[in-house]
Amino acid sequence: MEVGETRRCRSGHGAAKVDVPTRTSPKTSVPYLAQQCSEWTTHAGFRLLNANERGTRDPTAHDVTVYVDESTKGERLKRFVFASPAHRSGTLVLDICELDENIGYGHEVWRSAVALSIWMLEMASGDAALFLGNQDVLELGSGIGLPSLVIASLPSAPRRVEASDLSSTLTSQFERNLKRNEKAIRQMCGCVHSRVINWDECLSPLRGDVEGVDIILGADIVYNPAHAKTLIAALETYLNPGGKFILMNPPEKKRKGLDAFLQELHKRGVVTVVSFKLLESHFRCWSLPLHQSNAGEIPSTIHNMDLIIFTKAFLCLPSSS
Repeated sequence: MEVGETRRCRSGHGAAKVDVPTRTSPKTSVPYLAQQCSEWTTHAGFRLLNANERGTRDPTAHDVTVYVDESTKGERLKRFVFASPAHRSGTLVLDICELDENIGYGHEVWRSAVALSIWMLEMASGDAALFLGNQDVLELGSGIGLPSLVIASLPSAPRRVEASDLSSTLTSQFERNLKRNEKAIRQMCGCVHSRVINWDECLSPLRGDVEGVDIILGADIVYNPAHAKTLIAALETYLNPGGKFILMNPPEKKRKGLDAFLQELHKRGVVTVVSFKLLESHFRCWSLPLHQSNAGEIPSTIHNMDLIIFTKAFLCLPSSS
C-alpha cells in the first residue's frame, strides 16, 4: 500500500492479509465466577464480531462479562472478566471504578474501549503479539483507561504504558484504578503512568524534546470535526515514524468528523479500516449464574465499530491547507 491509500477491508478471510487487521472468533468464553464475584451482580456481556459474522444466543459466549458492585456508595465499581487466550488462566479480571457523569467525557468505560480491549487480547494471543511486546505505548483521550490496563496486563508486555487525558481528574482516577489492579499488571510495576495531554497545544511547536512512542491507542476519541486538526497534531507530535495508531471508533454516522480525520490521516501514512459489530447483552435476573436457563438475557444490541490502524510514514508529505 502507498502513503495516501486507505484500504477498507471486509472482516474475515479477505482481511487476513492486511497487517494486523482483524481477529478470529474466541475459542473460550467467560465463565461465571461465582466464588470470586459473590458480592457482584451481573450487568452485561459483550462480544466482538467480524462485520459479516452472525452472533450467538448462547448467554455464556461473551468475550467479556461485566459485573457491578451495588454495595459501594458514591462510586460505581465494575468488574470486567475477559476471556483471554493470551493469559495462562484463560481470563483477565480488571476492577474499574467509574466517576459521576458530571465529570464529563471519560467518566465511564465507553463501548469502544471494551471493543478495543477485546481486539487487543485476541491479537495478543497469536503472531501479532510481537507487534505489542517491547514497545512504548501511549493512550490518548484515555478517560479512566481500560485499554491501557488491558495492554499492560499482557504476557508480551510493552516496555512502557502511559494513559493520557485533558482532565487531571481522569488521570488521577486512572492512577487509582491502576492501584486496584496491581496484581493483574504486576509484571509492569513502575512502568505504567498517566499524564495530562492537551491536543490543542500540539498545534504549535512544543518546546524541548518530545519523547515519541511506538504505539498510540484511542477509543471513541473522534467525535468532532475539529479533531481532524487537533488529534492529527497530537499524532504528529507523539508517534514515532513507522509507529502505529490504533483507534476503535463508532463510524461517521454516529461520530461526525471521522471521515475528515481519515482524510488527514492518509496524507501521512498507510490507513486500514476494518468494520466490526459489538453485541451487548443485559440480564434481567442479575444475581443468577449466566449458565442457568432462566438467567433472562435481553436480546443483544448491536453497535457498529470501525477499527482504524494507521502506520506513520517515515517521511510525511506536506498537507495542503
